[in-house]
This record gives sequence, structure tokens and C-alpha cells, in this order.
Amino acid sequence: MIALFMHCRERVHVKGFGVFLFVLYPGAFVDVATDQLLSLSAWQQLRIFCAGVWHNFVVVIFALTVLLCLPMILAPFYVSGQSVLVTGLTEVLISSH
Repeated sequence: MIALFMHCRERVHVKGFGVFLFVLYPGAFVDVATDQLLSLSAWQQLRIFCAGVWHNFVVVIFALTVLLCLPMILAPFYVSGQSVLVTGLTEVLISSH
């Protein structure tokens, strides 16, 4: 959606846009008027093309933070000291005849 904002900021006609979810990976797209896009300077085109890329970086940083904090987030749901405890194992030999 950041890319959509950049298209409006650069005054490029937006034909359409959408969002999707591929397995667990979210995505978005923006369809712009190519002739208007090509009439912009290289710097303005780069700003439009890179608008969605940095957004992906922010999403990855957020996902990594959640992943690393997951043990702390789930800790209240774990119970310790109230289950079966294995104190030892014995080796059993099976003889074949």
C-alpha cells in the first residue's frame, strides 16, 4: 500500500491495486499507467519502484522480532512441574532364537 501512496504522490494514474496472501506470505500489487511512469525522471521512477521493497524489509524485521519473542509470548501457557517425570531407563536385551 506504500507503493500506492507513492504513485499518488508522483501524480501517476493508478489503474488498479490489490492484496493477496500466498500460503503465509502477504503481497500487494499496483497497476499504473506505463506511459505516465516513463515520462517521470529516473529518481521519481526509482522512488515508486522502491516504495514496496522497503515495506517488505519492515515486515521481515517485524516477523523476526515476533519469532524471537515467541518463547516469552507463549511462556504463560506452559505448565512445569505438574507432569510425568522419567528418572531412568533400563536396557532390554531381546534374544533371537
